[in-house]
Amino acid sequence: ITCTYNPNIEIFERLIAAVANLNTQEVSVEWIVVDNNSAKAVEEQFDFTSLTMPVVHVFEIKPGLTQARMAGSKVAKGHWFIFFDDDNEPEEDFIVQLNNGINKYPEVNCWGPGRIEVNYIGNVNRWFKGHKSYFQNRAEDTKFGNIKGMQPYYPIGTGLCIKADAMWDYIAKVENNSYNVTDRTGKSLVSGGDTQIVLNNQNNGNYAGKLKDLKLNHLIEARKANFAYLRKQNYWTASSYLMVLKQVYEDFDLKYDKTKNFSLKDVIWLLKIYYHAVKVERKDKHEAYLKVCKSLGEYNARYMAGYGHRNKLFNSIERLIVR
Repeated sequence: ITCTYNPNIEIFERLIAAVANLNTQEVSVEWIVVDNNSAKAVEEQFDFTSLTMPVVHVFEIKPGLTQARMAGSKVAKGHWFIFFDDDNEPEEDFIVQLNNGINKYPEVNCWGPGRIEVNYIGNVNRWFKGHKSYFQNRAEDTKFGNIKGMQPYYPIGTGLCIKADAMWDYIAKVENNSYNVTDRTGKSLVSGGDTQIVLNNQNNGNYAGKLKDLKLNHLIEARKANFAYLRKQNYWTASSYLMVLKQVYEDFDLKYDKTKNFSLKDVIWLLKIYYHAVKVERKDKHEAYLKVCKSLGEYNARYMAGYGHRNKLFNSIERLIVR
């Protein structure tokens, strides 16, 4: 299942070529392409004739990645769902390795790639070439579990693979409004759907993890490889996390004084975070700044989870640091 909105032509053509080149062996596979309100219909814009597997085109008018994922899932016939983003380029053996993992570790019903290689499309600042981890670059060994809360070995949205019934359980909770975390709608970088899918699965007693031999390329166009984008990404990803936890876990409680609100002490706290990152952790100024954005997002997460209300000082600092 691939959800897309006004995709980059060069990158999406590489995805089509990669999917066409997948080794499916004896596994039955279909590709569902969900067009989430693109200005020009994806089905008409691209050539899918190189695909030997069935290609199903779905048009979802409701904006946002969560709605698109649900629309794609509802027409899927498979027992497992693989979510390739429209900027992914899976390795030829992706499905073979997934099938091997399913057979070797039958207790796991949610996997993600252990190997993600970030490739930039276009000219980018030299800093980004040395900091690909901000765009999910990783090389990890196979590990899985079902410990409460988001663990380092849990999969992320890029290349997420999940058993159909686990995805259906998540969808049911979105549709009955138990889960309503928005997930990248339009220009918004609020992100929590990926995490909520994984943690909902864990809360049901299931296992999730990453497979070492499951590999794909993450193709990042130059317009995303800029500091303004990363500031917002770090801030809004951190902002959504507590709300995700609150909705998934019935016993979740943030021991937070609701009478406390953002103050000058918190401004000093952010300055200390920046200073510590530069002077003690020896991070460069960009990394330190992004850490401040993440910390401010973690504070905003309290508001998004329903603990207190944003005041004018917080709004001013958010505009100054993030926007």
